[in-house]
Amino acid sequence: MTVSNLVTVYFALFTVFAVLGALGVVLLRNIFHSALSMIVCLFAIAGYFVLLNAEFLAMVQVVIYVGAIMVLIIFAILLSQKIMRRNIVQTNAYLIPGAIASAILFGVTAFVSGMTSFVEIGMIPFIPAWFAQVPEKLDNTTVVGWSLMSTYSLPFEIASVLLLMALIGSIVLAKPEGSKHEP
Repeated sequence: MTVSNLVTVYFALFTVFAVLGALGVVLLRNIFHSALSMIVCLFAIAGYFVLLNAEFLAMVQVVIYVGAIMVLIIFAILLSQKIMRRNIVQTNAYLIPGAIASAILFGVTAFVSGMTSFVEIGMIPFIPAWFAQVPEKLDNTTVVGWSLMSTYSLPFEIASVLLLMALIGSIVLAKPEGSKHEP
């Protein structure tokens, strides 16, 4: 078996797990089982990253999404007893509007992807070209780090400020009313 055939087999295997996991998230009636299906889907996506030689992204996918976020979601599900004891009725009242919105979103995404020249993405005019160039013969992790600190430094900093604002907002929202620690 050649390497190309092996990659094709792994791609098909990851695709089966990703699709089954995604269907499990949507179709299972128990929310805990849906969360477990999402973990299967996220592992399959990490497998795609490995096939694309993006080992750093695969590790980030597993550590952050599976290791942190999904564990947090499962804790939240287990701690909310009302949801686990009650049968939640799943209706399809919004099936047709959801399908229309999904079709429109897919069309817009396909149109924008077709019109975008991916070579130009990330070129920020005020960064010198010699600084934005990635040195050759570096591993994947180094290239991602170099890109975050040179070409994508501004979006990286904006995202970090946005996440900090979301963190502060969630703390303010979670604080009980009438708390003694009000300013």
